[in-house]
Amino acid sequence: EPFAVINADDYYGKDAFVKAVKLLSENISGDTYACVGYELGNTLSDNGSVTRGEIFVNENSEIQQIIERKKIIKENGKAISTEEGNKELPLDTKVSMNFFCFDGGYIEKLEKLYQEFLDTNLGDLKSEFLIPEVTDLIIKAGEAKVLMVPTTAKWFGVTYAEDAPLVRSKFKELTEVGEYPTSLWTKERVNA
Repeated sequence: EPFAVINADDYYGKDAFVKAVKLLSENISGDTYACVGYELGNTLSDNGSVTRGEIFVNENSEIQQIIERKKIIKENGKAISTEEGNKELPLDTKVSMNFFCFDGGYIEKLEKLYQEFLDTNLGDLKSEFLIPEVTDLIIKAGEAKVLMVPTTAKWFGVTYAEDAPLVRSKFKELTEVGEYPTSLWTKERVNA
């Protein structure tokens, strides 16, 4: 059964969810998965650095590689990778925000790779099992095809405590224009 994976502390935008629903109902099966690709400029925090998975695709929008770029900051309207010697990254660079569409076969692949991860990183409390990196391994092994589906949506989320007021303000704006519900857990919504 197809399913989507997202981060709990991120808001992905309506366009991303609309595209994911379409993908899950029409394109995700067997060894064909998808990743919603954001423009880097739409995913930066005003309050510190972020990590983003840069997406490289072929002419068919199939992901060939995902490279985790760490410590990207927003400075004077530019995206700067401080980990890469203050390298400027184009704002339209496609990146993963961990919005993936998979089917059940992905879990089997994940279990195998997770065991390898544990064997390699046992005792390293700072090691992370990152979905973009794992998906990149699956792509490189030829075990799946992953489509990149672009979105123009603007991400926001709580990466830093200082992000919280902006996030509350954004949700208020989205609620006022009817793009986000006033309550997620009303009896009517749960029973719909």
